[in-house]
Amino acid sequence: MFYLAIWIFLGALPWFLPQRFCPESTASPKRTAPIDPAVILDLANAGLAAGSSIPRVLSALATACREPRLAQVSRALIFGVAWEAAWSLLRQNNQSPEWARYLSQALEPAWKDGVSPEALLKGAGVRVRAGKDQRARQAAQKLSVRLVVPLGICQLPAFILLGIVPIILAGLEEL
Repeated sequence: MFYLAIWIFLGALPWFLPQRFCPESTASPKRTAPIDPAVILDLANAGLAAGSSIPRVLSALATACREPRLAQVSRALIFGVAWEAAWSLLRQNNQSPEWARYLSQALEPAWKDGVSPEALLKGAGVRVRAGKDQRARQAAQKLSVRLVVPLGICQLPAFILLGIVPIILAGLEEL
C-alpha cells in the first residue's frame, strides 16, 4: 500500500510543480508544418482568377508560405529569366519543396503559351488530393493488417477465460 501511495504521489507531482519559463531567445525555433500542395494550387488559382499576373501571384504566395525563394522566382520572371532557370532558384541542396513541381508544371503553359491556368491548376489539385487519398488508404490497409495479431493476442485469452472456462467448470460440477 505504501508503494502505491508513492507511485500516485510521483505521478501527480508534475501537475503541482511550477512550469519552467523558457525565454524565446533560448527556445528552439518553431518548425511550421509543410503546406499542402493542393492548398497552394488553390491559392494560385484564386489569385489568377482575380486578375493578378503570375509573378504577382507567386510573390503573394511567397509571403503567405514564408518562402523567400519563391519571391526570387517571381522577380526573375519579371526580369525575363527563362522559366526553368527562374524555378531553379527555388532549389536548395538540389531539392525543392513538394508543391513547387506541381505549381511550376501547372503554370508553365500559361506563362509560355498564354493558356488559361485555371484548368491546369484545378487538375493538378485534383491529382494531388487523389494521391494523398490513395496513400492514406494504403496506410489504413497496412495498419489493419498490423492490428490483427495484437488484437488476437488480447482477445483470445479473454474469450477463453470468459467464454470457454465457465462452460467447462459448469460441466465439471455436474459430473
